[in-house]
Amino acid sequence: MNRIVAGPDVTASVVGPGVSATIVDLGALWQTIWTAALAGLLVTVFCSVAVLGAARAQEHRSAGGGSASTRPWVLLALLGGLAMAAVVVFGVLVVVG
Repeated sequence: MNRIVAGPDVTASVVGPGVSATIVDLGALWQTIWTAALAGLLVTVFCSVAVLGAARAQEHRSAGGGSASTRPWVLLALLGGLAMAAVVVFGVLVVVG
């Protein structure tokens, strides 16, 4: 006779004579959902920061602004791009490892 047992780690198991199988690990599922959402949000924000910095730097260059007015925007674009790349590399390392 099989029975379903819910454990403290929020998993459901089918227990029979010598048989045990985990159906759904809800803890791991929830961790996957929130980490994917956070990674997507971070990549979007960092990419937006990089685009904003690049666009503002181009505006200042086109308006005849010197390097003093474009430098902060170029720095912002570079930091946004590097942060986005770091999140992507971290995600790949987590998946591979």
